[in-house]
Amino acid sequence: MNDLPWLTAQPLRMTVSSMNGTQSLVMTTPCNTLNVPIMLTNTLITPDAAAIVSGTQGCLGSNGDDEAWVHAFLSHPIAYSRVNTTFTLTNEAGTIEFTSTSPAN
Repeated sequence: MNDLPWLTAQPLRMTVSSMNGTQSLVMTTPCNTLNVPIMLTNTLITPDAAAIVSGTQGCLGSNGDDEAWVHAFLSHPIAYSRVNTTFTLTNEAGTIEFTSTSPAN
């Protein structure tokens, strides 16, 4: 797994949405947004890596490296779990922990 100290200083934001029967994961990096169609089970997110779309904003320097890492992360199946307000995503690229800003449903 990779050490990802940049996430502390520049956290990612993530949402999952459904439109026209297709679920999508949207991840906002420090300089851009990536959107990928997904299949979702009780424990696994399977992204359609060939269909990842990123915003048109260019990312320079380390922000570009960070976005490339997120793109690679979204290119592999992702195990997920939620405990209280912490939502954890894990795959071969690393682990990301998100803290919810709204109560669990």
